[in-house]
Amino acid sequence: MATITVAPEASSDTAFLSALAQAKTAIRPNRIPGGDPIGTTAIQLAAGDYDFSTLKGFLGAEGSPTNTQGIVFRGAGSALTSVYFNPATSGPLCYNQGWVGVRFEGIRFVALRPDCMFLQSNVIDGSGYNTSDCVFVDCGWEDFQYVVDLTGNNNNDTFRFFGCYTNHLQNNGAWLHIGPTNTSDQFLHHSFYGCKHLSTSAPIIQAYKGGHFHIYGMDASSFGGAGNSQLFQLYTPWHGYGVPSLTVHGLRSEIKSATSGLLHSEWGCGNVLFQGCDIGSQAWAYNYGPTITLNFGPGMTTLYSFRDSMMAGTLQINGTPPPACSVLFSSCNWFGQNSAQAVCPNRFGGVVEFERCNTATGGAVRWT
Repeated sequence: MATITVAPEASSDTAFLSALAQAKTAIRPNRIPGGDPIGTTAIQLAAGDYDFSTLKGFLGAEGSPTNTQGIVFRGAGSALTSVYFNPATSGPLCYNQGWVGVRFEGIRFVALRPDCMFLQSNVIDGSGYNTSDCVFVDCGWEDFQYVVDLTGNNNNDTFRFFGCYTNHLQNNGAWLHIGPTNTSDQFLHHSFYGCKHLSTSAPIIQAYKGGHFHIYGMDASSFGGAGNSQLFQLYTPWHGYGVPSLTVHGLRSEIKSATSGLLHSEWGCGNVLFQGCDIGSQAWAYNYGPTITLNFGPGMTTLYSFRDSMMAGTLQINGTPPPACSVLFSSCNWFGQNSAQAVCPNRFGGVVEFERCNTATGGAVRWT
């Protein structure tokens, strides 16, 4: 693999575009017959500050290759290498429509203009262009509207974040965004490992399509201070079979408004699991309303489970859940509520169940 080193400078656009152009042409054939060509380049960023003003200047301004596997962007560490993005008009710093297997490592990205996104990943079926398998390691994003915005009508899958963070995302943004139009249920399998989502009312995931979202350890401190926001926002009732799946393990969130919370879901089928989570650390300061809002309608079969967690606030159910649905709270401690009835007055004929749950304070009363 060839390494192209780009030095820090006040205007990094020209040097970076040159490196991208070299990476686009420095490819080798795939030894598997019919396989996509393979990239050969890693772009190295030293410790220091880089300034960009060109839309798509970090990726995409070179023009997308046709389904090429592999390009690496490697900094000295998110605490050492910083990229500042200040375009004349709002838009993406990165745009990908043809690279498969993109890697970002050890870089901090900062938006200096409102309404910008870090990466817009676009897939057009039958165009000869595709994207998938994007990995982020020790990266940070500050003051963007969206970190990742997925668009297109086919595979846009398998984004993984390891030890990454966001800080001060715009309240009307999201870490991972899949909008209601120009999107697909093929936007699958996006995972977060040991990450942080700090000081914002923007959700971690806002999805109108797609699924198979997985969280393994997440610190969401100082969330929701602007009010009326949920960490996970799952919209529209129906998706392709097998698509709707959300699992969240080991989340800790400090929810900083009585009107913000954990989950808003309109999924009509699939499974949602929260386990080993804590949303109760600020219950002493806020009288939470609904921290979980679930929308139901005829024919739905969605199964929700909340297990081994520290909970707060109430459950709001809109519509009537069919008998095939289930909302189960198992082995949860609850702050600010002294009974299951206080959390959810209507159990809907056993659809909503509380199993081995306690009041977290005041004598740890076991609920029935």
